Amino acid sequence: MGRFGRRPVLLFGIVLYIATSALCALSTNIEALIAFRFLHALGSGAGMVIARAVVRDLYDRDGAARALSLMMLVMGIAPMLAPLLGGQILVLYGWRAIFWLLTGFGAMCLLAVLFGLPESHPADRRIRSGAIDMLRGFGTILRNRMAFGCMLSGGLAFAGMFAYISGTPFVYIEYFGVSAEYYGFLFGLNIAGMMGWAALNARLVVRRGAQKMMGVGVIQLAIGGLLLVGAGLTGALGIAGIVAALFIYISALNVVAANALARASEPFPARAGAVAALFGTLQFLLGAAAGTVVGQIHDGTPLPMTAVIAVCGTGALLAFFWAGRQPAD
Repeated sequence: MGRFGRRPVLLFGIVLYIATSALCALSTNIEALIAFRFLHALGSGAGMVIARAVVRDLYDRDGAARALSLMMLVMGIAPMLAPLLGGQILVLYGWRAIFWLLTGFGAMCLLAVLFGLPESHPADRRIRSGAIDMLRGFGTILRNRMAFGCMLSGGLAFAGMFAYISGTPFVYIEYFGVSAEYYGFLFGLNIAGMMGWAALNARLVVRRGAQKMMGVGVIQLAIGGLLLVGAGLTGALGIAGIVAALFIYISALNVVAANALARASEPFPARAGAVAALFGTLQFLLGAAAGTVVGQIHDGTPLPMTAVIAVCGTGALLAFFWAGRQPAD
């Protein structure tokens, strides 16, 4: 991405996404579907990484934090609407229709990039290097204490969300007996909290700075996590205690993620794409680990989920303090 620019790589990723969406819809066996879904994910990942890199190309640290918050505000709508829309399409038209819809959505994205997104990373700013130099560049980023600490903090925060996604179907529906209809409402409540905090962060970060706003966010994560594990251990307030603590935790996620990426990219303005790629990779690795742990230590109570989220929240806070700050902060 740093060698070829943002736009060509993004276009390749979208074309791959469109092609594999159609191939998934046309699959005749599970093996082919799994293979095409793997490639589908690779294509979709280009959009997530490059969008973040483009933001960092165009803005300084605090401006990038504001823009990322607005971007995540829009992205917050997707997990709220996608399950509802996908479920209706599945019932009415079958699973293949979902992939045909994604094919059309990819085509719309392709047109938007072709006609609405100029190159944000000009040739004179690109690092022309081979695979070995690219890996060395990744190593340089990971050895930077502030950059890695911010990415680790944001990754642990994101891991808590994976634990939430893995654990709440059991906790809400099976343990507390919440109907599937009301589960969707509770899920949407947390998404609304994420969107509200992201909008507020976009207004405040230019005045307060990414360092302070990220600090507020990780403190909120830790408080939410500790309240959550307390509710899991004692059963205090029943489901209301779980719901309230989860709202505190989940609503802070976008604030932490946006400011963490903006701060991690600051020491490496020429490697914004590499930082975004590493940050995304770390988020999903830690998220997969957190979701797996919730399943492995499942004991028929809310405690495994609440404990994992508490570890993620306090870990994000500790990583934030370990990262320190740039001298200019």
